[in-house]
Amino acid sequence: MSCDKIEELELDQQIRNHKFDLVVFVSPTTVELCWEAVAAQSSKKEQVVYAAVGAVTARMLRDRGVEPIFPSGEGGAPELAIELNKSL
Repeated sequence: MSCDKIEELELDQQIRNHKFDLVVFVSPTTVELCWEAVAAQSSKKEQVVYAAVGAVTARMLRDRGVEPIFPSGEGGAPELAIELNKSL
């Protein structure tokens, strides 16, 4: 088993052992690596807010059936913080 696979399994366990109301995806890679565990855990909550740092990441979340909060334009963490402040 590769180191990447071990780290992925550890991350999956960490996600599944926590409850959350807001999930911020910082890149398309985080969607690819974490979506299954996040979706399994968030289905146990009545409402989870999803956020994406940029448009590509937001599109990947939409492809998985959720409408994320994300900044317009080039995106980025400061812009996402502004959008979250408006929405929450």
